[in-house]
Order: sequence, then structure tokens, then C-alpha cells
Amino acid sequence: MATYILDTNVISDILRQKPVVISHFEQAKLANARFILCEPVNFEVMRGLKYKKATQQIFVYQNQIRPLFQSLPIIQEDWEQAENLWVSSIEKGKQLSDIDLLLIVMTIKLDAILVSADKDFSIFSLNIENWRL
Repeated sequence: MATYILDTNVISDILRQKPVVISHFEQAKLANARFILCEPVNFEVMRGLKYKKATQQIFVYQNQIRPLFQSLPIIQEDWEQAENLWVSSIEKGKQLSDIDLLLIVMTIKLDAILVSADKDFSIFSLNIENWRL
């Protein structure tokens, strides 16, 4: 069974009902995939929806999308690994956001598939899928 960690841009695409992303998401659900929601992604999604006062999307996210995910808390060791990855990314000429670094840590920790349309993740050896394609 595959484990997927979805980046904020993918959750946004699901909320916007982007057909190709929904198709990938539905296929993964049919294959009994495990979906992980990292706390920082939840934070990014909710702050954006609250800023836009998107009450209908907040309802859909909280009641229909988020329940499909297992929440994964960030622990101290994850932050320490993110620190090391930050140094590595700077040495490779890229400065990733803290949230992106934590997604990388969780992907490695769980031997998961990171789903994102963000190309910055390519500087690390990860199993990445872009569901927009």
C-alpha cells in the first residue's frame, strides 16, 4: 500500500476540483493508499482559506477532505533533520521554505511518495509525483 504526502498545492487543486488531480486522488483511494496530512500543510491550507473568507471551501476541507488523511505531528527530531536539509539545500543553491523541508523530512521518514507541483523538491532524491500532469 502506497503512502502519499500531499503538498499544499495539491490540496488546493483538490478543493478546486481540478479534474486531473481528482483523477489521481481517486485512483490512489481505490488502491487503498494511505494519505498523510502534515501539520504545516494543514496550516497553509487553513490560513489561505480563512484569509479569503472561503467558508464553503473551509467546510468542504474540514468535513470531506481532511478526514481522509492521517495527521502527522512534527517532533523535535523532524525539526533537526529539516535543519540539516536546509544547509544541504543552500549548498545546492536552493533555499526551500521550512514547510517544504518538513515535507521532505516526513517523506523520507515514512518512505512515502511526495505529491507536489513544486519543482524545488527535485534537488533531493525523493519519490515525487506531480498529479497535475
